[in-house]
Amino acid sequence: MPFFGRKRIQRPPADQGQGTPQGAPVVGSVDPAAGAAPGQAERKRVLPVMGGKPSTGAPPGLTLPRPGGAPQHPGLPVAPGSGGGNGAGAAPPPATAGLEHPGTPFEEAIRRAVATVQDPEIGRPMVELGMIKRLAVEGPVVAITVELTTPACPLKERIENDVRAAVMAVPGVERVDVTLTANVRATANVPGKMGLPGVKNTIAVASGKGGVGKSTVATNLAVALALDGARVGLLDADVYGPSMPLMFDLQGRQPRVRSIPSPEPGGKARQLLQPLEAHGVKVMSIGFLVDPEKPVIWRGPMASQLINQFLSDVEWGDLDYLLVDLPPGTGDVQLTLTQRLPLSGAIIVTTPQDVALADAVKGLQMFREVQVPILGIIENMSFFVCPDCGGRHAIFGQGGGEWAAKRYDVPLLGQIPLAPAVREGGDAGLPIVAADPLSPVAEAFRATAQTAAGRLSVEAVLSGGQRPSGPLIQIQRKKPV
Repeated sequence: MPFFGRKRIQRPPADQGQGTPQGAPVVGSVDPAAGAAPGQAERKRVLPVMGGKPSTGAPPGLTLPRPGGAPQHPGLPVAPGSGGGNGAGAAPPPATAGLEHPGTPFEEAIRRAVATVQDPEIGRPMVELGMIKRLAVEGPVVAITVELTTPACPLKERIENDVRAAVMAVPGVERVDVTLTANVRATANVPGKMGLPGVKNTIAVASGKGGVGKSTVATNLAVALALDGARVGLLDADVYGPSMPLMFDLQGRQPRVRSIPSPEPGGKARQLLQPLEAHGVKVMSIGFLVDPEKPVIWRGPMASQLINQFLSDVEWGDLDYLLVDLPPGTGDVQLTLTQRLPLSGAIIVTTPQDVALADAVKGLQMFREVQVPILGIIENMSFFVCPDCGGRHAIFGQGGGEWAAKRYDVPLLGQIPLAPAVREGGDAGLPIVAADPLSPVAEAFRATAQTAAGRLSVEAVLSGGQRPSGPLIQIQRKKPV
């Protein structure tokens, strides 16, 4: 029986917020000439990866046809290595090295096998995407370095297994050493909008309504990304109800100010705020600058001015992700942020109940109006597991987030359980992801953060980091008669 008068599809209780990719690893075919004995390649060989357009100097046989008659992409040219070891830690050779001299049949077979491996989300060869950064052969041992588009990649194990399986299928290969690195790509270069210096991706975490746990979700997402190795910042844009000083146990601390001399003689020095840091996350909030017991009684323009100051006068440094915890609603702060910054995407937080969904949808539609990509919906407080009987209870109903995701054609990034430990960690300044990383709710947060980061990576690759500028929203006033 539906909880709120609407029939909804119930989500299975297992694997909350985390899909398991299907499909077997892609294994490249080996031509008959590839069966040469490994002894032919006893000297160390390094196979640098070629990206972009095929080189006109490549000898025949260095490019492989793509399915469906698509243009060919370059193969993996063989370059002579130097020194001992397996070459995994050495600096990669120049991109043009080895084009003049094709490798042995054994090396050619390895190269062809690697060229067949596709990114499981994008569906394009990883060589074409520039993800294979180094390929070295030393006898029967092959060392490969794969550069992921985010350290929080949810499919890193599958990618590693696909690469290893493809190369191990080549006769003569005895061992494959796969090294995973990461380089987050920027996603939102919008004409007419300047991004923050050093910040690759800016993500808005929003909800149309208060009380759905938006700040708790933003905090744990930020810590989860940092634990995976990303450089993360969190801007508390909830001017009237800042929560980050308490959630990160930073109450009573104030950010330092760094003075930068003016480039013009006699000019005024620029003052930059230095974010505080906790759990590997750089944090900035108005709560660091005002008395925590005094309310912020400001009109909308003053709140917008503060957001502009946080965007221009805070020295964030180099960040892979800057999460912005927005206040509830679709008011001045939201408009200031969307018009001031080229947002990489927005995450909508809701609970399963209709009251929260009705306002969450308004927030989602607002971001669509200004052409900000919607990364997905997070359903917080999805269910409660009784610690005594183990029963699962839908305190706020069930299926609301999934219904909204299907209705508005956006992904459901994850479903976060309702757990006392989450509240306790927030009050103590120790987010559950850091306090108990192996707990089910912490795993749900980490899986959700990885899914969001993966979505952002796909957006960066498919869009080339470019997207059109959204419309400028203005208030129309009637002229006096």
